[in-house]
Amino acid sequence: MHGRRPYNEMGDIMRQSDVLLLPLIDNEGIMKTEPLKLQSYLDAGKPVLGILNGSGRDIIEESNIGICAQPSNIEDIAHGFQSAMALAKEHSEEVKANAKKLMLDRFNKERIVNLITENLEEIAKRTKS
Repeated sequence: MHGRRPYNEMGDIMRQSDVLLLPLIDNEGIMKTEPLKLQSYLDAGKPVLGILNGSGRDIIEESNIGICAQPSNIEDIAHGFQSAMALAKEHSEEVKANAKKLMLDRFNKERIVNLITENLEEIAKRTKS
């Protein structure tokens, strides 16, 4: 555990890590967001231990890029650490491939720009009517 570090140090820290930790408080508003930090973690290609609920958890579990634990359950978190370390040892290449695919499919800049443009064009059509 490195604690808070400047952003410019994070690439080296992530490369040296076996598992990347993504803890978020159990809050209804936060559960609806996709954590920005997750994109950096995907780029690193390391298993993620998500201690969270909501959208971030869904992404981690559906994409097979890590393990998730309930934020309010210390036993679940401890088990999550053990499972994430095993995942890093036994399936690191699979996790790396899944992370790369997710970056290309879901967080692809061109795809996101096209989606935003399509939505704005649809809104513009509706406001003209």
